[in-house]
Amino acid sequence: YTATITDGHDQLLNGVYKIFFAEILTNTVLQLADISGNIARHLKAPRAKTQEAMNLHMRGTKIYIAERYSNMTKLLFMAVYYFPIYPATLIMCGLALFANYFVDRFSLMRSWMPSPKTGSAISTFTREIVFPITIIFMVFQGMRYWANLPFDAVCPSNETAVPGTYWLKELDSTHQKLNNEPTLSVTLQEKDRFYQYCKNDLFTSEGIYFQSLSKMTFMSEVQEHLAEFYQYFMFSTDAIVMAVILFTIAMFLRKYFTRVYRAVGDDQNIPFSIVQSRTTYIPQVESDTSPFPFLACPVDEIKDCGMFEWRDPRRPYEYYDLTKDVEKLVLESGKSFSGDVALFSKMVYDNPPWAK
Repeated sequence: YTATITDGHDQLLNGVYKIFFAEILTNTVLQLADISGNIARHLKAPRAKTQEAMNLHMRGTKIYIAERYSNMTKLLFMAVYYFPIYPATLIMCGLALFANYFVDRFSLMRSWMPSPKTGSAISTFTREIVFPITIIFMVFQGMRYWANLPFDAVCPSNETAVPGTYWLKELDSTHQKLNNEPTLSVTLQEKDRFYQYCKNDLFTSEGIYFQSLSKMTFMSEVQEHLAEFYQYFMFSTDAIVMAVILFTIAMFLRKYFTRVYRAVGDDQNIPFSIVQSRTTYIPQVESDTSPFPFLACPVDEIKDCGMFEWRDPRRPYEYYDLTKDVEKLVLESGKSFSGDVALFSKMVYDNPPWAK
């Protein structure tokens, strides 16, 4: 606790700085370098013995959208958590997010493999739930930090100092026992002000506790007024944010009980069946042994639908049909196979009447 704002290589604020520095520079350089991806594309792929092996090396680096959102949320949370005692975190967070945006955009077009279509659910949840909760932590930590300055855990006492010279001993490396030899001498005079240890942290290992700011005798008058104002600001902000979160949850649950659909846009009189870029969800299984995913559904009735996001120029879609592999394995084992057993998803495509 007393080392919260202490300067030093192994102290809290220096550790926070190192995390942001790594996000701004180290992670950015490593992502742009894409060492493993460049080795696969420029060294392994040209020396591959088959077309499939070369395609596997050219697929790109696998990326998870959830991981990118987690990284962004981590940076924002750390910035608002520490900015009351380290305002530079807001600037470093902005630089880190700025670098991540452009580097991710470059990687998305140049080095990453195509990511699954996740829709807007993750971004909506982050914007409407995670960010408001982050604001709650921000105002709480701001109130705590302003109230606890200067983080020395001492309060002035009414007792008078006993004149004399005293030798002080430091804690050992375990911070549990005192060293045998004293390391510092202190001389007290009768007019010296006497201080004693006091518990003034609002957040301890035993939990959260609140006490009247007027009882926190270590505060100056200006600090007490500022902390009191911040305390009222914290409670009002938390109330507003919680109301917003509850309203968002209520709107989310409302769609399960009432009809809330509203059409967006106008009918363009363009049939879906003639859209060249049309796609749909088709159950697939990615594999590191194949440059194309395996299909977890029968393809006999959808192979000509034109809604696959990929096409192997050397093999038909039936080659990637896992249902045919299961049928072959079952028949080779001497057992009967029934196509009516629901082992995989069922996909059917029906052309419009005018296209038949």
